Formats: sequence, structure tokens, C-alpha cells
Amino acid sequence: DLFVFVMPIYGTSIGLSASTIGFILGSFATATIVVRLALPWLSRRMREELAAMGFDMSRVVAPIFPVVLGDEATALEASRRLRARGFFVRAIRPPTVPVGTSRLRVALSAAHTPEQIEALAQALDLRVDVAR
Repeated sequence: DLFVFVMPIYGTSIGLSASTIGFILGSFATATIVVRLALPWLSRRMREELAAMGFDMSRVVAPIFPVVLGDEATALEASRRLRARGFFVRAIRPPTVPVGTSRLRVALSAAHTPEQIEALAQALDLRVDVAR
């Protein structure tokens, strides 16, 4: 469980003991560390999956992956189909990128699970075969 406080909460104001507050904050700190450690692993996994599909991942340094498909129509259709399967993957097209380099923008967060990464990779592989 993840506890998020938007303002300081003092045990005396809500009736929590010091040990309870320590437990809550300790759980939050542990969860934060686990989540932060997960993102590099998830990113590496997604990079490997996309590279195996033939996409250039050599310049990717963040958990945002450009899946270049070429024309606008292909990128928009792939984005639409992925959205229908529950994946929010935006199509990026001119004038944001040069003509002929429309792409999908795959952005990961530490909240994603390995199972979600695998499912997205499988969905991308099915959806972009037509574009390559």
C-alpha cells in the first residue's frame, strides 16, 4: 500500500502512536525504493523487446521510447488499436516530428508491472508488423 500525505500530519492531531507513524512512513519509504528500482529494469526490458522487433533504440536514455512507423496514418491507426486494447500510446506526427517519421510514444512509469510491459510488447509486435 502506498501512503501519500499532502501536508504534515502529526500523530497527536489524529490519535496515532509514534510507532504507527513510523510504520506508515517506513512502508512508504520501502515502497518508494522498490518502485524507483523497478523503472530501470522495466525500461531495459522494453528496450530489448523493441530492439528485437527491429526498432532503433540506440539513442534511448529515458523510459520514453519512440517507435517510428513512418506515415501519419499508420501511427494514428496503431495508436487507436492499442488504445482499444487498453494501452494509452500516443501517435506523434508532423509538425512535431519530420514528415515520414511519425511514431508512437511509449512512455513507462515505475507503476507499470512486468506483465503490463510484456502485454504491451506483444500488442506492439502485432500492431506494427503492417507498418514495417
